[in-house]
Amino acid sequence: MEAYKKSLSTWIRWMILGIAISLVVTAALFMYSFSAMDQSRIGDFVHGVQTGIFAGIFFGLVAGILKIKMAQKDEVSLRKSYILANDERRQFIFKKMGFVSFYVENFFLMLAIIISGFFSEIVCVTLLAVLIVLLTFKILLYFYFDRTC
Repeated sequence: MEAYKKSLSTWIRWMILGIAISLVVTAALFMYSFSAMDQSRIGDFVHGVQTGIFAGIFFGLVAGILKIKMAQKDEVSLRKSYILANDERRQFIFKKMGFVSFYVENFFLMLAIIISGFFSEIVCVTLLAVLIVLLTFKILLYFYFDRTC
């Protein structure tokens, strides 16, 4: 159990680093949107998407840190968290649906959405649609494998 507590502490450190990066990038995007970009409707939408992606990352990481901190305070919830993390059925489902590649795909797709927003608004909206389709597909796969495995 001590090794699990240590790994949770490592996760918290990585999440804090992610929060710091997302705050810096969100602030930079916010300042850039007022200074250099055009103020068309699609331009405003792209700025909102870019800011929203980093805001979502920020709030997701904060929620993850709070969840880990609450689990670390109570021995019963820490044990539940440990059992859930090492659940063989859940690991099998995630392996079946390619959950590791899911994170990699989403990271690079979000990065492409943010970068393309500075160059082409149409490409940015198209990549956003692709991200929505992939997320929907992964959610459907999770529900399918959860019921069949």
